[in-house]
Amino acid sequence: MWADTEGEHLLVNTETHRQKFRNVEREPRVTMMIRAEDNPYRYVEVRGEVVTKVKGTEAREHIDELSQKYTGGPYQNPIQSERMMLRTAPQRQFIFS
Repeated sequence: MWADTEGEHLLVNTETHRQKFRNVEREPRVTMMIRAEDNPYRYVEVRGEVVTKVKGTEAREHIDELSQKYTGGPYQNPIQSERMMLRTAPQRQFIFS
């Protein structure tokens, strides 16, 4: 899963037909784990709540920005349903190293 930040918020991008989005619709509390590429035993865990769901042009532009960041090119996967950017407010962070 690709992630980004905006000020104090974490951002992820998904589509409305995916289980991840359906889970957030039911329960906005989430946990994200970000691991170090060189050592899977080093990671950060962030717990928080999805505070905003952004759709439309802003969500579509965001997935293109994430793709550029992670792959160096535009997002090329077929889009099956509406894109949704999930803005999460962290409440607790843990660093494991």
